[in-house]
Amino acid sequence: RTLEYLSRHLTYIASFSSTTNMHIRNLALVWAPNLLRSKEIEDSGCNGDAAFMEVRVQQVVIEFILNHVDEIFSRSPAAPISKRDCDDLLLPSKSAPS
Repeated sequence: RTLEYLSRHLTYIASFSSTTNMHIRNLALVWAPNLLRSKEIEDSGCNGDAAFMEVRVQQVVIEFILNHVDEIFSRSPAAPISKRDCDDLLLPSKSAPS
């Protein structure tokens, strides 16, 4: 719920980009490192190029979420997810090697 609220709020802020120049891409750049922080990257002390690439990936993910906020956080899903579908996603397959 928090991600949905924040995403909708940032999309609302982006609607004023003609005044603020904070369109979705800029908002994604600013918010991505806080929303998708990578402990591995921070701990490794990676150089500027690797850090830049990491932030770029984070930015693209947040930008995608902001551009598709209504589809991602739809109040009426096309098909409800059954318990079996959830179990199939969460539990290892019986045919998979252990």
